[in-house]
Amino acid sequence: RGHSRSSSPPGQGSIRDDVEDLAALIKALGMAPAHVAGASLGGSIALRLAASHPELLRSITVHEPPLFDLIDAEPDRPTEMAELRARLGAIAARLEAGDHEGAARQYYEQLDGSSGGWAGLDQADRRLRVFNASTYLDQCLDPDALGIELDSLSAFDRLALVTYGDLRPPLFRRIAEMVVDAAFPGREVRRVQGEILTEIQADDDDPRVVASRRFRTEVYGSHPLGRPTQGTQKSVRK
Repeated sequence: RGHSRSSSPPGQGSIRDDVEDLAALIKALGMAPAHVAGASLGGSIALRLAASHPELLRSITVHEPPLFDLIDAEPDRPTEMAELRARLGAIAARLEAGDHEGAARQYYEQLDGSSGGWAGLDQADRRLRVFNASTYLDQCLDPDALGIELDSLSAFDRLALVTYGDLRPPLFRRIAEMVVDAAFPGREVRRVQGEILTEIQADDDDPRVVASRRFRTEVYGSHPLGRPTQGTQKSVRK
């Protein structure tokens, strides 16, 4: 809610609202049990949905959920976490001051990790990010947005894939490991990784897939849509 053409009810939004919105949508469309995929905060929403409404899901795929509260609670909290929190606070302050474009630019220059940053976005993409900035402020002010009770995931016994990439800080890998450890035995994680590597190798040997990748790269460039959906052998092995 609050993004692009989605409705934006007045008042402070929350990740709990987003979870219930998604649950209501799946029920309204008669899609349960559904395959649900989410990246960034969308990944956090998918995980919370798996915890609160497991009956609505057939599987979840989650990429880099920003569950920074999990890292903060660790005794060996990495030093980059303090720097990340400072940057998030600075962006939130700019949003509260009404500087939505400045905040959006700062986010893409310092946190997004995409090649090209703010300068790499076309004018339409920039306008969209600025338009959605007030919803991002809601996320910044939501005390639950960056956390999850890991014990709540134990009720989810369906298929799940949690991934991280090589363009973001290493703490995203640690978050993925913490989430996976709460839901799967380690041997299952290794087995899934091996299956993905096998599929990637098969795709690398398929001329049609190689041509499709090249086409997407030419069309989308450094945008996430131009990257392989399963990652690369290098990124999966990390």
